Amino acid sequence: MNSKEMDYLKKVCIESNEKMKDSACFMSIFSDNYMNDPVCMMQLGLSIMLEKPFFLLVPVGIVIPGRILKIADKIVHYDPGCPDSLKKATKELAEYAIKNLK
Repeated sequence: MNSKEMDYLKKVCIESNEKMKDSACFMSIFSDNYMNDPVCMMQLGLSIMLEKPFFLLVPVGIVIPGRILKIADKIVHYDPGCPDSLKKATKELAEYAIKNLK
């Protein structure tokens, strides 16, 4: 990673920390590119360090690392080829989060 990329990641980390510390939870789509995106990995790690419940929407067929499977509060799979599937999975995850964050 070059210095420009490091500066960008540092800026995003500071901004994410400010936004996330006041949030009730972290919710993300865990796609096949997730583990290759330093911003996504940083935000997930930050949610863990801030002890935020975290919820993942995951396309069917994506392999999730074992440790994430153990500590995620809720994971819902969806079919990326079906927009209704993502809508249904998002609704399920949101309803679960609302019910369990009270």
